Amino acid sequence: MKGDQPSILLVGSGMRTSLENMYLRAFARNGFTGVHLFDLDPLVPSFCRRRFVNRLTLPLQHAKISQLFIAHLEKNRRAYDCIIVFKGMQFSRVVLDKGKEIAGRALWININPDDPFNTASPGASNQNVLDALSFYDLYCTWSLSLVDKLSECKARCVMYLPFGYDEEFHQPPSLKEPSPDLVSFVGSWDPEREHILSRLVHCNLVVYGNGWRHVRTISPLRQHIAFRDLFGGELAQVIGGSALSLNLLRPQNTGSHNMRTFEIPAMGGLMLTNRTVEQQKFFPENEACYMYGDMGELKEKIEYILTHPHEADQVRARGLELVHAHSYAGRVRQLMQELEGLVS
Repeated sequence: MKGDQPSILLVGSGMRTSLENMYLRAFARNGFTGVHLFDLDPLVPSFCRRRFVNRLTLPLQHAKISQLFIAHLEKNRRAYDCIIVFKGMQFSRVVLDKGKEIAGRALWININPDDPFNTASPGASNQNVLDALSFYDLYCTWSLSLVDKLSECKARCVMYLPFGYDEEFHQPPSLKEPSPDLVSFVGSWDPEREHILSRLVHCNLVVYGNGWRHVRTISPLRQHIAFRDLFGGELAQVIGGSALSLNLLRPQNTGSHNMRTFEIPAMGGLMLTNRTVEQQKFFPENEACYMYGDMGELKEKIEYILTHPHEADQVRARGLELVHAHSYAGRVRQLMQELEGLVS
């Protein structure tokens, strides 16, 4: 891949806020002009996106997507130097092997933003993902704890590739000073997050994200829920305009990090998150973010931050300074350097 511009195909969701599109923009920021996205979203009929219908029709959806993907490779036979599949739940090992035969010299890379071994969660992984671990020339995972496990399961070459932030979407907002007491959380509902946030209703708390209609009508937490998601500039206004932004890691992220780890500081937010080794490496505790270990400490940290605004502003500024090393444009440079090592 030295010399001429490589031809790269990204395979995944074409939603503007998807990880795939963040990487597409990051490649462009690095001057790559031969990068294209094979968007899987339009290949699924809209009526299939309803949960019940989706479950019933999933095998048919995967078969149709696979058929169109192979047809695309046939039409562009041996045209790509790299094919980067994001997770790849739709593709069986048979389909991937056929794709490799058609694509010829192309390197196949997987960027998986979930735990491939978490097949108990229908949206996180499936048998196709597990069967394909040994297929890819390079398997990229966001979690250090998964690196050895993937190698033990015969993934050929495993790369630790953390999440990052999108330089287009995740920018500090143009606004007045942050609210002196607003505590924000932007993320999807789950029972554990509901349990935690329900114990913070004494705060000036606002909650955005998907799935929060699961909260019972009689719960005091409902008064703090906006019942919608946020994107782009509106997301930055809330994150950057809050006294602090909570980042509540899910069980699959225990000990590691998630996308918000980088997005909150990139948008000028002050992050309060679970104490983990990986997050400490990116944003040292009490220097570039705040961390907690249990519910009691979470409440104490919120009170401390709200009553020490000058120190909080310094921590916020340091987080924004350190996050510049973690853009997706930087992740692309890391990825391409790894690929150069594979082909040299």
